[in-house]
Amino acid sequence: MVKILKVGEKMETTELTELKNLNELLTNSEPMISSKEDAPEMDLSTKDKALGIVYDGYTALPKLYHGVFLDPLKNLITTEDYETIMHALNGSEGPWGDWMASINQRSTGYQKDATHAFEETVADFYDGFLSKEERAGIKPPDYETVSPLVKWGKPADGPFTWPADTGVKLGMKMAVVNMPPAYSKNIALWAALGHETGGHDVLHADEGLLNEIGNTVASEIMKHENDPAFQEENVTFNGRKISVAEFAASYWKSTMDETASDVCGLLNLGPAAGVGLSVLLIPIRGGKLIPYGPAMDVHPIDALRLFLAADVIRGMPDLDVNTANAWGDALDGIADKYISNKNGFGLYSKTQNGDVHWDAIMPYNGMRETVKIVANTIAFKPLNTLEGHSLSEINAWANSDEELTLRIVDDFVNKRQPSLEPGPGGETVYAAHILSGAVLALTNSPDVEDITGLAISALNELYSGNPVWRGFPVRFRSDAHIHSLVPEYGKSIPDQIS
Repeated sequence: MVKILKVGEKMETTELTELKNLNELLTNSEPMISSKEDAPEMDLSTKDKALGIVYDGYTALPKLYHGVFLDPLKNLITTEDYETIMHALNGSEGPWGDWMASINQRSTGYQKDATHAFEETVADFYDGFLSKEERAGIKPPDYETVSPLVKWGKPADGPFTWPADTGVKLGMKMAVVNMPPAYSKNIALWAALGHETGGHDVLHADEGLLNEIGNTVASEIMKHENDPAFQEENVTFNGRKISVAEFAASYWKSTMDETASDVCGLLNLGPAAGVGLSVLLIPIRGGKLIPYGPAMDVHPIDALRLFLAADVIRGMPDLDVNTANAWGDALDGIADKYISNKNGFGLYSKTQNGDVHWDAIMPYNGMRETVKIVANTIAFKPLNTLEGHSLSEINAWANSDEELTLRIVDDFVNKRQPSLEPGPGGETVYAAHILSGAVLALTNSPDVEDITGLAISALNELYSGNPVWRGFPVRFRSDAHIHSLVPEYGKSIPDQIS
């Protein structure tokens, strides 16, 4: 039974961390995750038809996107042999069709309200790391300086992004983010956008950032090689015994793009990113978290990703320690409940006759300890590519975000469109707060359809007020921001620390 709050009452973090409706949310999410629904196909069979879509984009997209996206596409189509373009960019399901669909779907109004909500969410995540306000003292990104565009489609691929560096040799400085159309019916699945846009698109916009993170993580793990936690057991790697630290340094470096993207999603969206990850992974794996994965997979093992979420949240410096620990425990609780086997972690490959070969068998406790180092290093360690700043110094979930989210959860649970009024300290409500509140509300309420509809409406209200989408010449909403001489001007402040 969901608690119906009276006017003036507020749901507390401790109530939310119980995740009372998580099982039902997992069940209700499975049909959207397994749906084969796809977006309408485009006709890209000729150069003229492709060029027509691009020309439509000059009307449908703000001018900011003309030079960095539409002009390079137009120049490519008009100067190159069209069959060569199709062959070069569409081989192995390349980006060509997704680039074009991001224009066409806006021009035709496909899923208009959901698309605008999707776009505002992506813009907020990207803004949170790359706007002038957030990057004070840090150089602008090397590639993309405007928010990604969005599209719906390819249900078999799930959420994904083509980062800005995909088309940089063509003169493009743009990312495109995809979600399956059925996700428009379940806002909890949108938590993946923190990983795709707040993660991949950000990490690929700064040259050298991802490589530095990977090297730093590997180095930090090796510094702990002689810790007692890593001495009790070894990793069996293709029949050979090697130390946990040696294996983990290589393993985490090889999965760093996906691992760091998870961390960035958590910095953007807070605990809801970890909850949302479980909502996506557990139904895909038949109701469990698996402690193993393909040896060549660039993603970390599912169970390790939930532990990573717990550890990142616990380390949030701007979040009250009791709140951070409560959410960390809640995410650990999900992992503990749904991990199918706690005997260890494994990486496998397939042999010619279809048998499974276990490439690596890793001790459970040793690998769990490495996650703590990985979380702390990626989120909180200063990086040269960020001029000595850490990712969390640019953007991290804070007490003010938690307060706004609790208020928004109250609205959703009581079937109200969430208020966009500022928080108690004048904090602005952003798309991340709406999405976080919606995800967490759905762990306390079974009303996926109602809460999704209310969230999309609120995100559309934010979209309508965003000067970027109205054609104003700023790259991000927050580029127009005030610098006051006196904080809390004209407001009451506490008398003393008790």
